Amino acid sequence: WSKYKYGSCDQWILNQIEKQIHKNRFYLLCKADIAWKADKQRENPNNREEIFNLYRKELSDLGHNYFIIEGKEREKKAISKISSLISVF
Repeated sequence: WSKYKYGSCDQWILNQIEKQIHKNRFYLLCKADIAWKADKQRENPNNREEIFNLYRKELSDLGHNYFIIEGKEREKKAISKISSLISVF
């Protein structure tokens, strides 16, 4: 996001990404398929799909496991996915 918004990324952020690259992590990535609402964290309703695709590519490029949350009942889907992962351990 930093590269997208500012054209560059602070070295500290890049270092943190590098430190975490080999950690076993799992991400929930929310698809931009629900109505956009302005708040303090959201700033542009017009490029949501583009940003989503950047995040998905970054997760894939880094080899991280992720699950896309989409449609209605997102919280229920997220809890279900996390529960299924927890039950494996």
